[in-house]
Amino acid sequence: MKNKSGFLNQSIKTFIGFYVLIYIFPFPVNHFPYGYMLISQHIDSAKGSLSLFVGKYVLGFENLEYVPLNGSGDTTLDYISLVSYGLLAALISMAVLFLVRNKSRLDQFYHLILIYARYFVGLTLISYGVIKFLQGQFPSPSYLALESTYGDFSPMGLAWRFFGYSDLYKGFMGVAETMAGLLLLIRRTQLLGALISITVTANIFLVNLSFDVPVKLFSGHLLFFSLLIALPYLRSLIDFFLLHKPSQLTSIVYPLTNKWKKIIYWGAKAYFVGL
Repeated sequence: MKNKSGFLNQSIKTFIGFYVLIYIFPFPVNHFPYGYMLISQHIDSAKGSLSLFVGKYVLGFENLEYVPLNGSGDTTLDYISLVSYGLLAALISMAVLFLVRNKSRLDQFYHLILIYARYFVGLTLISYGVIKFLQGQFPSPSYLALESTYGDFSPMGLAWRFFGYSDLYKGFMGVAETMAGLLLLIRRTQLLGALISITVTANIFLVNLSFDVPVKLFSGHLLFFSLLIALPYLRSLIDFFLLHKPSQLTSIVYPLTNKWKKIIYWGAKAYFVGL
């Protein structure tokens, strides 16, 4: 029974790991100079082709079209992509579970995926936070908006004007998102960053859901990834906050004994934090 439970747990983590990898990749290639032009757009196109195939030949949809960078993340094809990524992750997971004999490698893979997700969520939240201070996401209401009637606004337009009215609230959101992102980039503060990120991304997801902002899938995944990052510490959090037991966080250590590995690691970290 214990072996079955352990295998099921490992299977779920392996599936989640590959799903996260498929969803996030080719990040961070697109942050490199010419990265999108040379690599990312081709990978995105391949993922779009996979979703088109699944949509047409598995789910029976017609008249589907892949449109890159269309400004919306909630198209029919985007919803189909969840199914296509899930199917691909399931197939890869079954093959890996069958072929890999050393199961500890799968645990290492899952921990690395959590690091990958941590940097993805962290850098995304930092970009979300910084743009709040640059009048980029929620600009102050224009004269045209102020002269428009309530019925002229879409739900998203109404929300954008509402948030754009208060510089204080924009600043509060920007600080919260930036702080969560920065804390996620540091291993020792990743749990605190994940907990703040959960509250921040839950708010973002709820706003997108409530006001029909077409980024519901992406914000939902940010919330999902934040929960995954905090999940390994769930037992310690329950002991401390609910059971009032002495509790200590377990630190996952990734030893880098090779000098060049350390140089590459810290160089890559400095590069992405400075983006």
